[in-house]
Amino acid sequence: MPASDDELGQQDAEALARQETERVARSAELVAQYTACFGLANGVADLERMARELTPKVKGELAAKDLAQVRKAYATRLGQLKAEDAATHGDNGQAECAVPNGAA
Repeated sequence: MPASDDELGQQDAEALARQETERVARSAELVAQYTACFGLANGVADLERMARELTPKVKGELAAKDLAQVRKAYATRLGQLKAEDAATHGDNGQAECAVPNGAA
């Protein structure tokens, strides 16, 4: 027996709710990864390299509040790095953190 309109509507609502839950979880995962990596940046160039990986596709996977949080983390770390004396860094300026390439 075919499903009624009410049953189909309920199934659609459940599927949409599942998709939204998955999207929220993915957004939270991405914000955690990017903010952690930004915090590990050893210099402005390193931070900018990480930020370039935040493509429009990745930004589209972030909830608005999460994107704002990533932008704030970037700006905060950029300010910290600019305030530091670059001469104090004897390394190559590359952090050992893999930003999720493509993030998909």
